[in-house]
Amino acid sequence: MGTSLTRLEVLHVSRCQMEDISGINGFMNLKELFAPFNNIQELSSICYHQNLQILDLEDNEISDIA
Repeated sequence: MGTSLTRLEVLHVSRCQMEDISGINGFMNLKELFAPFNNIQELSSICYHQNLQILDLEDNEISDIA
């Protein structure tokens, strides 16, 4: 997703046919992630987001939350 948006706090990416959210690793100030209705399958990339307060992943293909 890029690294020039390091101060980004809120991201809405619903219905974007995303399969992977590993690109959010560069957004260390991210507080709210809204990514419903995609094809996201795993969540390992959000483990390092200590500032994340709101996470919406409704209707995705998540099979493992570990």
